Amino acid sequence: MYNMTIKDVEDRTGLYNQTVFKLDSISFLHIWGSMLTWTTITVLCLIIGTLSFSKLPTEIPVQWSKGASTSLVNKNWIFICPVICILIRYLLKPLIYVKLQMNNYYGEIITEYLTNYTCFIVLSVEIFSILFTPPKTPRKIF
Repeated sequence: MYNMTIKDVEDRTGLYNQTVFKLDSISFLHIWGSMLTWTTITVLCLIIGTLSFSKLPTEIPVQWSKGASTSLVNKNWIFICPVICILIRYLLKPLIYVKLQMNNYYGEIITEYLTNYTCFIVLSVEIFSILFTPPKTPRKIF
């Protein structure tokens, strides 16, 4: 009787024990806490602002109360979202790391995740502002 090890099976079959898709929480943190994720979110902020800029009215809402806009700003402010993401990355991230005293093994990746999550909120606010901005000209119903 021959006892095969996993290595023997891998060598004989050419199939190796590789993880295709990780579903654990640490992998999730590594994916969403990466520089690539932050770059993607920031570039999306810039692209969405650029593509929607010409369609926006002169003033866009930035604050709402009971379904109505209460504060308006110049439409150039749509480009503040990528700037905010950059500020979050380079100014707020070190503060998060220090203030939460995350000096354990996963401290850096958790800080990255929180930074990216905050930038995702900024992206969501930008999209919300664009979607709930009244059009330049009234829409024709019929």
